Amino acid sequence: MLTYDEITPGTLTTLRTDFINPQSQQIQEHIDWSFSVTKDGEIIWGPTQLSHTSEGSLKNLKYEFPEDGLYTLEFGVEGILFMPILKEIVSFDVTVGDVVIQESAIPDWIKNNAGWWADGTITDSDFTTGIQYLIQQEILSVPKSEVTGNQDEGIPDWIKNNAGWWAQGLISDDDFLNGIQYLIGIGLISVEEQVQTQTLAGEFEDADFIHKTSGTATVTIGEKTTLDFADFETLNGPDLFVYLSADKSNRDFVEIGTLDKFKGDQTYDVPNSVDIVKYHNVLIWCKAFGVLFGSAELSVVGN
Repeated sequence: MLTYDEITPGTLTTLRTDFINPQSQQIQEHIDWSFSVTKDGEIIWGPTQLSHTSEGSLKNLKYEFPEDGLYTLEFGVEGILFMPILKEIVSFDVTVGDVVIQESAIPDWIKNNAGWWADGTITDSDFTTGIQYLIQQEILSVPKSEVTGNQDEGIPDWIKNNAGWWAQGLISDDDFLNGIQYLIGIGLISVEEQVQTQTLAGEFEDADFIHKTSGTATVTIGEKTTLDFADFETLNGPDLFVYLSADKSNRDFVEIGTLDKFKGDQTYDVPNSVDIVKYHNVLIWCKAFGVLFGSAELSVVGN
């Protein structure tokens, strides 16, 4: 927990910090800690040498913010009750002055994946693959980190806890992204190497009790992007088109083409310029009457 008074650039600010035990929600005594400050993805101060607080609180830590901007304060914890632990980092974003902060545009399905990952429904690999895809598609903007850790250490529990809290709306997007930056730093997520192929898939659902559609829709992103239907079948209807849409309506969509056939496997080319993360619903749409025949919501398939 971090508190501070009003910040004036060029003047020392007192940062009051309590180290909270996540199980007891009480101050944890005897913490070995370090401190650093990041701005615009670059460390501008620290990290400090490892220090110890017996009472679990810092009452007189001071830092001078040089100018207006968005700063990230990072506290590294490497020991509890005189026992060394793998370094865990807790980050706080501090806004100094009038700074316009753009909200992170994170698709809802990633928040769903975070919740499923936290409760063990999907694997570590499934989750990190989805995050890596968002970074490489520039949907998530995460400051690059030098890979300094050992990925054999695995994913710390605090990152999975953060994912669960974020999925429940208990912490901000930025708090969640700090954990993702840590995974980049230990090499579990790569932002340098492009994945040759990414796959998103979903099962078709009926639009209603009359307009029935079944099968699997799969988008494969590589040198070219394709949309494939497998075991597909839909109600015979006039003027049917295939759309990629932001939701299950035709308010914001990309037209892929006329439906090739009512039953059977089929493939469509998708322009590489289409943002599949945004247009992640496949619609079978009757253009003549403005009626939905079926839809499939796409999500990332782990490699």
